Amino acid sequence: MRIAIDLDNTLLNTSHTCIALFNRLTGIDLAPEDEKHYRYYEFYGWSEEMYEVMYERHGHDIHWDTAPYPNAVEIVKELYSNYELTIMTARPELFSDVTCKSLQHHNIPFHEIRFTRDKYNLCQAMNIDILIDDAPHYAVEFSSKGKSFIIMDQPYNRFVDHNLVKRVTDWHEVRTAVSVMSDTKPPGQRVKEAKS
Repeated sequence: MRIAIDLDNTLLNTSHTCIALFNRLTGIDLAPEDEKHYRYYEFYGWSEEMYEVMYERHGHDIHWDTAPYPNAVEIVKELYSNYELTIMTARPELFSDVTCKSLQHHNIPFHEIRFTRDKYNLCQAMNIDILIDDAPHYAVEFSSKGKSFIIMDQPYNRFVDHNLVKRVTDWHEVRTAVSVMSDTKPPGQRVKEAKS
């Protein structure tokens, strides 16, 4: 079975790092639990263009300083040893170097990494069975096209409710959801094939 895992707010607690930085830059006191909208930069009164400028300026530090969620590394290592694992992120390739160095720094294993905003089509092309992500628009897209999806619970994605979307609140729940989903796959697709 092939699994793709998103980084920001799925594997890594990126909002915490971004909000702390943006609070310092603006003097606004936003708490992570106040993040009710996927585009939380709007809370700061920023347009998408202004956010892109800030992100380009501070993205390297954000991605280096962001830590994994509790138990994420341990469970990703388990998944890596049993399944074909791809990191699939919408981060711009501008940050590919710091992304890979950060994953290495945190000892997060993967077989492949892809940078894309078109996750559905890339998952189709790569024969990915499950995407684990926090983004509500991906959950809606995947489920509307008949694909299973594991959504990492965040305040901004709680409106998503579909029988093909499995909501998880931590990485222990991710492990359980993957195990259940892998049991529904034919035996030959459950475990990655041994490499010659």
